[in-house]
Amino acid sequence: MRQSVQLVFATFQRIGSALPVVREFRRQGWLFPRHQPSGPDHEQVVWKQLSYPLVSKILHNPRFPGAFVYGRTTARKSADGQRGVVRRLPLD
Repeated sequence: MRQSVQLVFATFQRIGSALPVVREFRRQGWLFPRHQPSGPDHEQVVWKQLSYPLVSKILHNPRFPGAFVYGRTTARKSADGQRGVVRRLPLD
């Protein structure tokens, strides 16, 4: 699974855009591991075609390239103690 994510980043670095990454994966016949969201095999990894929304999610999620993500947001409870306000913090 790790190699698949690395291949997405390597392909993106070479090509420079998310949609062509999807096209390259499909042209090469490469599949991407996914977890089944529900059903009897929901814990199993299945291999499917890469989709544009998934590539976008991978490229924009700092966890995938290994960025440290703890402490990126702060939350405060409202006066009634129910709903909090979440605010993103600067990356530095």
